[in-house]
Amino acid sequence: MQFVRHAGFSERRCIARDTLGLYGAIVTLATYTERVPPTPETTVQDVFLKALSHCLQQHAVLWIVIRNAESNEPELEDVPQLDLKRHLRILAPEIDGDIRITQRLLEHIHNEPLVDRHNIPQWRLYVLPVRRVSDGMMTEYKVAFAASHALTDGISGFIFHSTLLDALRVTCQMPSNTGSIHPTKPSDLKLPMSLDQAIPLPISWPYFWRIASQEVLPSIILRWMGLDSTPTPDTWLGALNRPERGESRVLLQTAVRVAFVSKQVLEGVLRACHKRNARLTGLLNRLAGYALAGALARCAQNYSKFTVQTAIDLRSSIPGAGRTMANYFSTVCESVVIDTAERGRDFSFSNDDWEAVRRSSDLLKKKSSSSADQSIALLRYVNDIQGWTSRKGKSPRADSYTTSNLGVFMNKGDTDDMSCLGWNVKDIVLSQTGNGAGEPLSFNFSSVDNGPLSLVICWEPRTLGVSDEEAFVENICELLVDNLISIGSEH
Repeated sequence: MQFVRHAGFSERRCIARDTLGLYGAIVTLATYTERVPPTPETTVQDVFLKALSHCLQQHAVLWIVIRNAESNEPELEDVPQLDLKRHLRILAPEIDGDIRITQRLLEHIHNEPLVDRHNIPQWRLYVLPVRRVSDGMMTEYKVAFAASHALTDGISGFIFHSTLLDALRVTCQMPSNTGSIHPTKPSDLKLPMSLDQAIPLPISWPYFWRIASQEVLPSIILRWMGLDSTPTPDTWLGALNRPERGESRVLLQTAVRVAFVSKQVLEGVLRACHKRNARLTGLLNRLAGYALAGALARCAQNYSKFTVQTAIDLRSSIPGAGRTMANYFSTVCESVVIDTAERGRDFSFSNDDWEAVRRSSDLLKKKSSSSADQSIALLRYVNDIQGWTSRKGKSPRADSYTTSNLGVFMNKGDTDDMSCLGWNVKDIVLSQTGNGAGEPLSFNFSSVDNGPLSLVICWEPRTLGVSDEEAFVENICELLVDNLISIGSEH
């Protein structure tokens, strides 16, 4: 193995979470459809082995292992050769591909740890063939790319699937033996710089003081200065205490619920946003709060405030990074305040709600187009990242939920070979492991061109503070989908 570089500070935080068992994998799962099924002599493994071998020629991150991961200065190294039997999982076929299959597959992936990070690159590709009874042939595949958040992010999953889709189209007419189970790394394939190496991440003194003061000043002084960000009693933060882990580094468990919103409803929602000069992510942030408040009310818990962390992609600030698989994200923190008077009525979105969505949209646009005063940059001041992350996993939560909206996956791809365009992506979902050092819930959104919007809610069991967590999260999904339908049906 060959030393490549030291991990950047954002990468170090994610590596620390992984080593402590507080986080596992970020997963993008797409439903692939194939117009012409494989010939009898071609196996599913043949098809995806050829395509995966093609992907490995494009993305250096797929060849990286992490040395000294349990230290505060982990190192990234290249492996000269891969054993794809450790990375490609072909699962037993299923009949029909409903949401329950997707949920079971996501939970299986999240609860199967990525192992031996010192010697094996931290990613896997799962392929679940689906036989459609109506078609009589196996023409669909649930394909999930699972990777450590240390070196990838949600957009990396989109980039990988785009490369895989192109590869399936390009390699579909190649002989079956063109995909090697032991590919060798191209000599000219270089790992991208870490985020802090790729762009300056300046921190202004007012921003630094506002954040740092929370760590060093008593709350009474912070309140007097107007700087206290301690959650108020009416802010929902999940269960009062985190699950007891002791000194165990075993991966935490993750539960998942999946829902879809039709293309027609999504188009109506986008029209409603455009009409009011708002953006979809800002709307989803607020609707998640409404759905959460409604589900809590059904559990006789009344909360009106939620703190949300929204993931943003910083690739637009990095020259040439548009199709780069890397950890290039930051977050924006906002408060969502729900009008308690609305909880007992049928859902309606007021002018005040739309004004809040516009403010959120403007803030997210501003923060995602600038490298200045990014929260992720504050990690440069954390010397003991392992100790800091461990303490976060034992401290009271500060956030209610996170949202990630990957946007639209485009089926067009980059290939000009029209002979193999029978491959397409019908839908795509983003899913994350429960966060043992952060929020109790994560809302993950994504869509495909000319297709539905997906919602995946993820959590660590025993963290939500309700007796029946599965029913509770199903209620959140139902309320969120119903509210989107209400907004999308405006005339």
